[in-house]
Amino acid sequence: MATGQHPEPAPGEMAANAALESPVMVIGQEFVTQHPVDLEMMNDCKVTDEDGNLIFQVRSKIATVRDIRYLQDAYGNILVSLKHKLMTAHGRWEVFRGESIEQKDLLFSVKQSSLFQLVSSKLHVFLPSNTTESVPDFRIEGAFIDSSCTIYLGNSNTIVAQVSSKPVFILEHSSALIIILEIL
Repeated sequence: MATGQHPEPAPGEMAANAALESPVMVIGQEFVTQHPVDLEMMNDCKVTDEDGNLIFQVRSKIATVRDIRYLQDAYGNILVSLKHKLMTAHGRWEVFRGESIEQKDLLFSVKQSSLFQLVSSKLHVFLPSNTTESVPDFRIEGAFIDSSCTIYLGNSNTIVAQVSSKPVFILEHSSALIIILEIL
């Protein structure tokens, strides 16, 4: 295996409709579930469960030059930092463990699959070990304007998660990233 390549088979090269043998964990085991979970994203960047209990919230620091946001749990603990990479053609976001924005703490990065996307969007998610980025580790397709998307394993048809909800007013693709983090 060459440096920067996946062991065989790469996640995106798995057979279509292949069953996931084990849960896919990116952020932490406490966020992995074997059953569907109903979450609702509010316009104020808060995510609640079906009983209205706060699960996640997104905050940003005031008066900062960098575009960095923080996903917090219900107790205010920072789970991940979301950093918008400036000067990239595909609108890339990088997600890091905790408050860090150091490459050693990179969990994954997300970028638009193409420069021009109108109503529906396609995003590619890359784990740090996927340095060539020739095949995404996850693929997200959906209509983010109505907060619905499907997350696939690589370029396969294997569904990892689905998001569908009531229409929510979304201002930008960073909100789509928040929806993705609810799943990952």
